Amino acid sequence: MSTNLITGYAGKSHITSAGDGVVNAAVLGTGRYVLDVAERFAYELISNNQIRIKSGYAIDQGRKIELAVNDYEELIIDNGLQGVKRCDLVAITYEKNLETGIETATMNIIKGTSGDDYNDPEYTSGDIIAGDIKDDFLLYRLKLNGISVEAVEPLFKVRKSVVEMDASKNTTAFTAASARENLKSGESHATLFGKIEKWFSDLKEVAFTGKIPWSDVTGKPSTYAPSSHTHDDRYYTENEVDNIADGVKGSAFTYTNNGIENLKRLITRSYTDADTNILNTCNGSIKEVRDAVGGCLPISGGTLMGSLDIASGKYIHGIHTNGTILDILGLNKNNNCHVGNDTTPTFLHGAGYQLDISGAFICPNVSNQMSCGTKNKLWTTVFSKTGAINTSDRTKKHNIIDLTEAYEQLFLKLKPKSFIFNDGDRVHIGAISQDVEDAMQELGIEPRQFAGFCKDIRYEYTEYNEEDGTPVESSKVPCKDEDGNIIYDYALRYQEFIFLTVHMVQKLWNRVEILEKENAEMRDQIKSMQQDIAELKKIRA
Repeated sequence: MSTNLITGYAGKSHITSAGDGVVNAAVLGTGRYVLDVAERFAYELISNNQIRIKSGYAIDQGRKIELAVNDYEELIIDNGLQGVKRCDLVAITYEKNLETGIETATMNIIKGTSGDDYNDPEYTSGDIIAGDIKDDFLLYRLKLNGISVEAVEPLFKVRKSVVEMDASKNTTAFTAASARENLKSGESHATLFGKIEKWFSDLKEVAFTGKIPWSDVTGKPSTYAPSSHTHDDRYYTENEVDNIADGVKGSAFTYTNNGIENLKRLITRSYTDADTNILNTCNGSIKEVRDAVGGCLPISGGTLMGSLDIASGKYIHGIHTNGTILDILGLNKNNNCHVGNDTTPTFLHGAGYQLDISGAFICPNVSNQMSCGTKNKLWTTVFSKTGAINTSDRTKKHNIIDLTEAYEQLFLKLKPKSFIFNDGDRVHIGAISQDVEDAMQELGIEPRQFAGFCKDIRYEYTEYNEEDGTPVESSKVPCKDEDGNIIYDYALRYQEFIFLTVHMVQKLWNRVEILEKENAEMRDQIKSMQQDIAELKKIRA
């Protein structure tokens, strides 16, 4: 053990990556940083299966890592699974080989585990300065919802240059806080300035002038007494007004059929000129009745507090901007419930999705967003005049390659069966999904490598809404058997087997052609040999 001079001539190799790394860590910090140069490892999501990381320079506990300017790395994202979520991590992994001493930095994706929520996969947080031989420098978190990358979240810090670290030249980006809170020791500049901006915003002009504008004062009366007015016998007193009102209430209506009809007309505003006198004298009383009715069914605005009954042949209407009255919801004369009308499109909304019913078609309002049925809620039978049309545009696909021998072997291992569904009575011909899974496992084919095989977690709900019996989404949990194992629902996409079959038929056709050609050649050879034998027999005779 001895003290060594590093910045000086020693007559031998004495400068090490560990020594330089410690100096870098002392200057820039002992953490993991992206330097504020080049493209700072900016990402470009090419597709749900591919992400591009652009140029950048990083410091991992003093170790300098480079992805040169104008260079990039493209990483493959493994397919997600329908109905579940997954977190992957884009990382630069530092490793040191203890035998050779060689140190490397490799950009890669640490794949997570699919489940009901986003959970980061395990990764290595090593201490390089202390001698650890591996460390993962995390750049991004990829959130996969089903088969789609839902979000890409940066996980790194950007280290400014030494010049920009001069506090006199620093700038701070901040946004106003959501609520007024006191300043706390140890908070960042962005947090402190955000709190101050919130206070200034709420205080408005008084924060800068010390004066409160009249327009900012709340709780002001809506009207004011005139600056010059008198209180003499030209005005009714409160008792006099009450006596007059009581007299009007007692005499304007009697509980006769005619009186009730008058009341109905005034409440619904369908009165005639003959009701003018009653209206003028009893408008206050009618308003009280209208307000009481509005406690259940508002005349305009407010909240419906009771059930709304619609008689046969009646509809709830909407008024078009051109004045046309349109049916929205109701019962026809045959007591069939109708939604929408024959004039305008109808959109059904639910949980952020829309179903468009326009003209001669019914479809999602946003393409490629909704499924028809789910793994747990199936259609019994689909009746259609023609078959389903599937997207097959070359420009909407990638990784297009010929089928490999593994798929040919999978075809040969398929086990066609006849069977009857547990809730049916007809014989069907097809395959068993578990048999296909066994064949795929035997051949090393993963579920993401063959979309014809489907395996989804079965879920159940432990809570239901008391009012309508619908399940509470937050109570959704995986189903488990008696041994605590998760239960899966198995299925097959039979259309995925069609072109696998076409491929095998084509291969068989080519083989038949070769055999037929060889067979024809053999027939010609046999015929020629027969002719030669016949000639020999003639010669011998």
